[in-house]
Amino acid sequence: SPSILTAHGDDFGVSTRDLSLLQSRSFSPLITNAWSTPGSSWSNFLRAVHFDDATGLAVMYVSDSGQTFNSPQVESALGALNYVHRLNRALESCTSVGDADEDFGGIGVDWDRTPFGSNATEAAAADIGPVPTRTSCWIPVVYYGDSSRKRLEDFLEAVSTHQHPPALIVDEEVGLAPYEVPAKFNSTD
Repeated sequence: SPSILTAHGDDFGVSTRDLSLLQSRSFSPLITNAWSTPGSSWSNFLRAVHFDDATGLAVMYVSDSGQTFNSPQVESALGALNYVHRLNRALESCTSVGDADEDFGGIGVDWDRTPFGSNATEAAAADIGPVPTRTSCWIPVVYYGDSSRKRLEDFLEAVSTHQHPPALIVDEEVGLAPYEVPAKFNSTD
């Protein structure tokens, strides 16, 4: 929660507790729609996107925009999605495949990678099946944490129609009826 950003030792007595002992490079809070003042001891640790080398995921976390130090959800997510798209365009190994189901914002995903780190032959692929464990592009995933149904609906509409939409949106709290199981947004599939 962004309220952690108000709890640090060097804040001139503003916070009631000091959580700055939690600050380390191994504990970088992931909050895409939060900001921190330069005077906050948290400013060097806050991250908007986590890039996981093992999975190829570019994970974003969007929290309640009504909390202290939070920015608007939609604008923050769209900015982060644009950033991931720019990084993907700069990768030589990331090329467009043109298939809408595998094309995230014009950047294709190499689903043919195997757990062994190289493309499998057809025989090997038939034996193990499709195993999308590595990609040649960053795959944007948004984890959404807000209890407002209306804000979630607005968020889904804006983010899913963006020119560089995420591959997946995970709703932590609301659970809209059509999406209680994995489903494409605004789809009958």
